[in-house]
Amino acid sequence: MTGATVGEVIANAGAWSVAPVCAMEAYDVARGQGIALDFEDASEYVRRFGSAIAGARPSMFLDVLAVGPAEVDVINGAIPPLATRFGLSAPCQRR
Repeated sequence: MTGATVGEVIANAGAWSVAPVCAMEAYDVARGQGIALDFEDASEYVRRFGSAIAGARPSMFLDVLAVGPAEVDVINGAIPPLATRFGLSAPCQRR
């Protein structure tokens, strides 16, 4: 919710510090569910994907600009209960 583009978030150490942790939590939950992923390093995957859309604004920020409901509860909110189900934790995505 910085107002920055994806590329600006990646370039800012403070803003970027959250993304790889969230990615790893989601990656661990997917693996816990037996979902096969075609990458091993969630942080690098997110950085590479984000770099490909560096000029884009994050979709949750677009929700705020549109004065609509933010998707944060659907996206990030799904991870903590699933993590708990698989004996994992997801503190970065808890509110």
